Amino acid sequence: LRSPGGDGLTNREREVAGLAARGLTDVEIAARLSVSRRTVETHLYRIYAKLGVAGRRDLAPLFAGPGH
Repeated sequence: LRSPGGDGLTNREREVAGLAARGLTDVEIAARLSVSRRTVETHLYRIYAKLGVAGRRDLAPLFAGPGH
């Protein structure tokens, strides 16, 4: 797993990843950010690839703590 500090995530990807790590569904994230569910899915696909993780569960430890 790579660290979120040097992960190359965009601000929006970081925002989506943080919300997903907190347990929000794609639909909930989409509503909160005023984007489509498909946009959230695309962001998550790119986030997983950039961080080298398999899914949402792997995001939690990377985005836990202050500032996330």
